[in-house]
Amino acid sequence: MGPPPRPHGHAHDASLTLAPLQTATASSSQPPSQARSVEAMVMSIPQINKVKVLAKISPPLATPSPTSPLQALRGSVVAVDGPDRESVIIMVKYLSDFLVRGNEHIVRVFDGPAVDARSGARSNDTTSFLDYLENIAAWHKISAEVVKYVTDVPSPSSPLPVSPKTVAAVVEKSTTPPRASSSSPKFTSPKTSIASPPSPPSSTASHPIPIAIIPDYQLSHTDSAASKIPITDAYAPVDHWQWMATLWRGIVGPDVTVVVKDAASADSKDDAGRTGGAGTGVEVRLADARAIIVRTGDTGVPDGALRRVGFEVGEWVRGIGERQRDGRRGS
Repeated sequence: MGPPPRPHGHAHDASLTLAPLQTATASSSQPPSQARSVEAMVMSIPQINKVKVLAKISPPLATPSPTSPLQALRGSVVAVDGPDRESVIIMVKYLSDFLVRGNEHIVRVFDGPAVDARSGARSNDTTSFLDYLENIAAWHKISAEVVKYVTDVPSPSSPLPVSPKTVAAVVEKSTTPPRASSSSPKFTSPKTSIASPPSPPSSTASHPIPIAIIPDYQLSHTDSAASKIPITDAYAPVDHWQWMATLWRGIVGPDVTVVVKDAASADSKDDAGRTGGAGTGVEVRLADARAIIVRTGDTGVPDGALRRVGFEVGEWVRGIGERQRDGRRGS
């Protein structure tokens, strides 16, 4: 992956297309109307295209091959992103409970720095950018912990995790978008396990596969930063977003990204910019983008959508586990 795109000299990713917009001249701030226009343009880029670009910058762990370093396990990383914190939490809670059924998987939720979800909120450009860099630095540390979790066999002497019901009670306390500050309430500690079957067998091949679920991950933070940090140079909004995305380089990418968004949002378009189907529903794009798009309505995330996502994610991560075992047998 090359360096961040430069204005006027380097083309941005072809999948990130926008209608013409007057770019900002070099200055210390943007007029409120222009700031809102930039945010609207950034958020109008189809989310599926953003997921594809982030996957190039920050790919998931490679499936082990006969020549790759030996891994005890190869679990999966599932990101749940979206502008509405409550919808994200509902999806995380459902997946956490669904994926441990049958004792085939163990699940742990990793929470990181909060996303500033306040629409139109802007602060000093230097302060905002430094905050974003601090968030990225924090995610580098969490990324190392995620990689360790999905590639290590848990020790039999590990402390017993809390039950899904206990976690659900904790999660329900956070139903409003948190402010991006050091005092923001956390969804749960990165060191808190969500659910696990009792006493796993000692055989690695039959050990439950670890699943790391990360709410408000790369897509959420990149969208927020690109919308909130002013453009004070000649970068176009699309290049501004892609530059923010490149900072995720070196951080583990998700095997699956679940995007929960309003069906009426401005980015309800396909890769070619065509307006997608109207109404709520689930769009499965695992084959080409490792993504699932959930379009919600006024009533929130439908039960049917939760069940569909749970099934699709379960089948996908099961396939990753099978490929890992096949790779180990071929070594």
